[in-house]
Amino acid sequence: MKKFLLLICMLSSACSTTVIGESHWVDPSIKIVPTEQNRVEDSRMVIPNSAELVNLLRLLDSAPVIKLNAQQLANEVPRLSGMEGDFYVVRAVKDSSAGVYSAFQEGESIVVLYSHFGECGKLERSAILVRADGRNLTRVYGGCSGAR
Repeated sequence: MKKFLLLICMLSSACSTTVIGESHWVDPSIKIVPTEQNRVEDSRMVIPNSAELVNLLRLLDSAPVIKLNAQQLANEVPRLSGMEGDFYVVRAVKDSSAGVYSAFQEGESIVVLYSHFGECGKLERSAILVRADGRNLTRVYGGCSGAR
């Protein structure tokens, strides 16, 4: 319950998501209400290191979400070689502050929030991997949530 209240507090005081560069990297008009019931467990999310992120961002140039088969996953993120399940590379944003990602999935949509205390700074492109466990992902929403 404490996590949920903290999340609501952070969302209600969140900073706005900005358009990054010339393209619309993530859709800030979140269509999912984040709840504990639709939270993606941390064990289903992988945060790429900086070298992995370069490869994953290249994949996301043409689409907000990309499904990877086992061979593609092993090629792009070698440390996950041998992992089972369907993995999706999902667009996200972050700033220079130390924060954490939270994801919420409803149907084929996912919201990826980068959260920390303090106001959100300049947002930059990022990505995370989500193990979908048989669920399709086609739409990505996201932003930065900084409590003031």
